[in-house]
Amino acid sequence: VAEHASTETRQVMSDCRQMMQDCAGRGDLEGFLVADKMFDEVMEEACPNRFLTAALAPLQTHARRIWFASASPEKMKGSVERHVKVMRAIEAADSAGAAASMSQLMDYLADG
Repeated sequence: VAEHASTETRQVMSDCRQMMQDCAGRGDLEGFLVADKMFDEVMEEACPNRFLTAALAPLQTHARRIWFASASPEKMKGSVERHVKVMRAIEAADSAGAAASMSQLMDYLADG
């Protein structure tokens, strides 16, 4: 995504990043889930591999439900911090940084 995102997509990613950070500041779990869904949609739109996005779509919904069942403002803040790293790397077209940050995010979510 970091390699293929358009200028418009990078701007939407920036807007999503700001939305997530605002939600973390307010402790707004439901708002965070809206921003997280937005993040998934932006990632899907920019990803050139439609087989990958088709395989991940049902998993994203299921994972979001599981995450919300045990969510807390503290866990949300940790998730937002890691999402922000991914988004900043994508905005900067840093594919290696985005991959490393996404791995950190997935590890955090798996441990949660």
